[in-house]
Amino acid sequence: DDWWADAEGSMLRNIDTHDLYLFAHGHDYPAALHDLQAVGGKVPLLPRRNLGVWFTRWYDYDAADVRRLVGEFERRALPLDVLVLDMNWHTKDAWTGYSFDKTLFPDPAEALGWLRSKGLAVAANLHDAEGINPWEERHAAAAAAMGQPNASGQLALRLTSKEYVFALEDVVLRPREEEGMRFWWIDWQQGETQGGTGQDHRPDGKMNPTVWTAKARVTDSLRRCRTGGGCSTCAASLC
Repeated sequence: DDWWADAEGSMLRNIDTHDLYLFAHGHDYPAALHDLQAVGGKVPLLPRRNLGVWFTRWYDYDAADVRRLVGEFERRALPLDVLVLDMNWHTKDAWTGYSFDKTLFPDPAEALGWLRSKGLAVAANLHDAEGINPWEERHAAAAAAMGQPNASGQLALRLTSKEYVFALEDVVLRPREEEGMRFWWIDWQQGETQGGTGQDHRPDGKMNPTVWTAKARVTDSLRRCRTGGGCSTCAASLC
């Protein structure tokens, strides 16, 4: 099922140290790309919006500020395609957060709906390192989805656990997507030792956990469609 860990949560590895591929196609570039795709998988086309104008700033923007910001772009006849909310969009109990700061966005769905009406794709910053904490709106639901209905503390980041990843993606983040969040900007500033992705056991150094979070978020919609969980429109991530 295209998962990168075994049933015990240990990262799967090749028995060899390196994989070597030789592409000798001369000037037959289409054939080279075809074979590369056969090895590495198909690469989806970038959404057209991703080639447009983006705006983000680390600032305590509230819903009214965002409207004024978009209005300034319109007043100056400047294009704008993607608006990225930096980490201040969520509650400030930790760097990690998945619940809107209601002092800034008292009605997230209304704010995101207005931005969508302006033709904008909206993304938000995520720092996943500190797990799902008790103050999150969806903590209890996530704990139940993981088979821990009585858990009252932090649900630690464990990216090799299907139970954790699927609870985070489908129970915690999907409601944000249904409100109108188009995709996620995956940030990482807490080192490379969290997530259980086998960093400390690699003979050649650490592995950045964003490889795992990016994989999960890029493939969410395909997985949800396959399992009958509904096909999400949020099928992208930015690392």
